[in-house]
Amino acid sequence: MSGWSNVVLHCDLVEYQVYEFLITLVLSALFKQAKKHHWVLLMTKASELREMNDEQLSFAMQETQKELFQLRFQAATERLDAPSNIKRLRREIARIQTLRRERELSQLKNA
Repeated sequence: MSGWSNVVLHCDLVEYQVYEFLITLVLSALFKQAKKHHWVLLMTKASELREMNDEQLSFAMQETQKELFQLRFQAATERLDAPSNIKRLRREIARIQTLRRERELSQLKNA
């Protein structure tokens, strides 16, 4: 019986990882679509960031850094529509870094 329960648990874990991967793909597609159409992405709340796992946080960080780079490039070429977006993205990056540090400190405390 324990062999079957291990198989079921393994299947559940694989299924969870597949769902997580699909969510990451959908988020990636949404970010690309938003950039393509120049939609304004709303700032993520800290509570929403806390619900993300480490992989999703790193993905959000990469996407935010890419977007910040593009906005800085637009600002340098004087083609930036909304300068306030640079400030918004810098704060978003700071939120993500703060959350990562909180998690790191809690892991060290628990170890």
